[in-house]
Amino acid sequence: MGTDVLRLGHSLVGNFVYVLLIGRGRAVGGDWGPAANALLGGWQVSGIVTSKSGFPWTIRGPDRSGTGSRGFRANRVGDGRGTRQVGPGTSWFDTAAFADPARGTFGNAGVGTVRGPRYGTIDTAIEKSFQFSESRRLQFRTEIINTFNSPIFNGGERNVTSTRFGEITSAQGSRRIQFGLRYEF
Repeated sequence: MGTDVLRLGHSLVGNFVYVLLIGRGRAVGGDWGPAANALLGGWQVSGIVTSKSGFPWTIRGPDRSGTGSRGFRANRVGDGRGTRQVGPGTSWFDTAAFADPARGTFGNAGVGTVRGPRYGTIDTAIEKSFQFSESRRLQFRTEIINTFNSPIFNGGERNVTSTRFGEITSAQGSRRIQFGLRYEF
């Protein structure tokens, strides 16, 4: 049946900045005139890469203890690591591994015994700088949050008495694009 010890999650976050080697003083276009350099030079790409294991879920049941406790849990009768599917009518975990506790008892399922879906996103930014003088610069920036539109699934139904027990039916984190303009002087 496995232990009720909360399994440690993992998180990886990294970033990158890449200045394109195009424009005056660079590998490509080093001899360009001011107009060509203003249009094609000075580009930069940056980003943040995030990857996380899923959040721990505590499987709940009704308060069968009769104590009015808010920490009521289901009974764990199996491993619970089953299916791993998302959507209506499918379960993220083996729902047969959890049961409604008997009247007058507390459930025995531990805290965080099931882990939700993993997720990962890449956020990118593309920016172009226009240098007017040594101290004056205009920067145009496009930021793309969740570049590849990867879903981040919300927590599933964790109450053992629910008709949707184990189902994940919603997600968040759709792609967003925003623009910015910054003047430095």
